[in-house]
Amino acid sequence: MNKEYAYIDGKAIIVDEKGEQTKSEYYDNLDEILVQENLIEDMENKIKQLEKDIDAYKEINKKHHFPFMLLAVILAIVLGNLVILSVDPKQFMETVDFSFGKVNLVLLLNFVISTISIPLGAIFDSMFYQQYKDAKNEEKGINSDLDYLKKQIIIEKQKLEKLQKDKKKNEEGKKFGVVVVDDKAKSEELKNNLDFYYNLGYNENKYFKYYQLGRLNDKLQKYYNDTEIKKVEDYLEEKRPTLIKNHNKKIK
Repeated sequence: MNKEYAYIDGKAIIVDEKGEQTKSEYYDNLDEILVQENLIEDMENKIKQLEKDIDAYKEINKKHHFPFMLLAVILAIVLGNLVILSVDPKQFMETVDFSFGKVNLVLLLNFVISTISIPLGAIFDSMFYQQYKDAKNEEKGINSDLDYLKKQIIIEKQKLEKLQKDKKKNEEGKKFGVVVVDDKAKSEELKNNLDFYYNLGYNENKYFKYYQLGRLNDKLQKYYNDTEIKKVEDYLEEKRPTLIKNHNKKIK
């Protein structure tokens, strides 16, 4: 990343974040060029990181969610009864006296254990299922960011090429100076765009339902402006065939 540069008599020495120096000609739009280079480098780094992240999520989401906790509880109860049956079948006939009458001991134990363990198993399975859904949505969010970055970086590189072609030197410019490369605005804009596209990918199924019902604008106007809602519509329209296909798969 370019951090600052010093210029003197039409020459510039550019310093990066590691303190390494590069000599260059000084041009009036050098600031813009260095900021654009930083933006592109930042985007390239983010693409590499997101590609690693998406590989990890693909590994996590290979298997479909299965309610193993609830199944394990039911199997444990069944096996427990089979063990009792094999060790002492008479226990299935034993009863306990209560004020309201006699109750089979094994049935009572099954009822108590089932009343506690089955709901707990269902609760844990629902938690695991929510984690699975979140991971799937996070994967979609990362993919959305990657799609945006890979398309946008082409545009940004074209902008850089244009800036480099438009280099001009003011002969009456300053003789000496040190300038810090101020890329905060570009960096913040990139961050905001990545947040936008991540949220768009994460919520694409929900947004697509709103879109199909004609309620997208009503649902999103609290969170997005008109320009952003138009971007959401364009995104959903582009992904429409895939979203419909995935929806039909779920129905089957």
